[in-house]
Amino acid sequence: MNSMQVRRLRDWIPSGTRIILIHMDDVRAIPDNTVCTVDHVDDMGGIWTKEHGISIIADEDMWGRINRMGFVEVYRG
Repeated sequence: MNSMQVRRLRDWIPSGTRIILIHMDDVRAIPDNTVCTVDHVDDMGGIWTKEHGISIIADEDMWGRINRMGFVEVYRG
């Protein structure tokens, strides 16, 4: 993920945004359909949540932002 993509991701999900992890393919995966709160997006595009000690990889894991109306907007990269 390049710096422009990271900047757009940070703008789309600032700290405090609620997201849902739909699926993560990892041995230490956060369970599917877990709702989390964004802590920060690191310089590589990893999404760190306040609830878990593992980052969500924006371009590999399936996830979405929960908008103000409560609808999920799935991240498409």
